[in-house]
Amino acid sequence: MKWALFGLFLFSFAQAEVSIQNRQGSVLNASEYSFQDDLGVTVTPELYFKSGRPVLMAFVYFECPGACTVLLNGMIQGLAPHILIPGQDFEIVVISINPKDTPRLAAAKKKSYLKQYGREDTALGWHFLTGDEQTIGRLTHRLGFKFEYDSSSGQFNHPSALFLFTPDQVLSSVLMGVSFPSVLLRTNLVIAQEKKLGTYLDRINAVCYTFLPHFGPVDRPSRWAGLFGLIIFGLLLYRLVVLNSLRKKKFG
Repeated sequence: MKWALFGLFLFSFAQAEVSIQNRQGSVLNASEYSFQDDLGVTVTPELYFKSGRPVLMAFVYFECPGACTVLLNGMIQGLAPHILIPGQDFEIVVISINPKDTPRLAAAKKKSYLKQYGREDTALGWHFLTGDEQTIGRLTHRLGFKFEYDSSSGQFNHPSALFLFTPDQVLSSVLMGVSFPSVLLRTNLVIAQEKKLGTYLDRINAVCYTFLPHFGPVDRPSRWAGLFGLIIFGLLLYRLVVLNSLRKKKFG
């Protein structure tokens, strides 16, 4: 009974509506998804893998009042040293989760972030895409990116992360949160270029987000505290079960 309750407790976290499930190592199969780019041209994300470069992908929506802007700002700050260059060393793909977003909005966002990045000559390495609800749903489901629409506010509740793919479309790592130190981004881009998976620390961090979904930015200490809380709870429960079993054998 105790183990059943513990399993139910973990299951409730894992099935949360707003979360990221760790799909590291899975293959994107990018040709299965059709979107429109910022020029209104129908494309599949497969196009951006043909260069033989890793792909950095983010899910946002273009009229997001908070977390999306913070996420993309964090990405740009992490890329700011201009050591690895979009369009030369890797590709950036930003996909809207709002099916009502248009290529016109995508073009405006691309222009804004290119200016902020400070290298408008890298425009060919930046790709802002929009799509229909079904396609968005299939792609985000494949990558374990769970979000929901809040009809009361007219906004989307969603996690924040960057997805890094190898040139052969394997999900190499998922960087959680909204702040990405330059060394962290460069290291994971190099790992993806070498067609390897990210570090074990990245995988543990992904588990944090699987169990602890958020509505907007959440600081890392709270996620780690939640994970350690689950571990301690499990150890205590295990200890109780073992002690109970020993007592039964001793006095039974």
